[in-house]
Amino acid sequence: MAQQTKKKTPVRQPQQVERATAAPTETPEKPSRKKIEIELLKVWASPDGIRRPGDTVEVSETVADKLERAGAGRRV
Repeated sequence: MAQQTKKKTPVRQPQQVERATAAPTETPEKPSRKKIEIELLKVWASPDGIRRPGDTVEVSETVADKLERAGAGRRV
């Protein structure tokens, strides 16, 4: 039986590509995230730990909106 040799595929060399560097653009400053105090009406497992009803926590405006919509808190 004749021995078959495996055909080697040529190894591709990585191509050097010149990348155009864009002129630095000014990044607009992000608006300061306003913190709002909210009184909890339900138990909330926040990233900082478990908070109980009656606790007052400082959260961002979007989190405050979500808690209010869920009926889990009210703004102080």
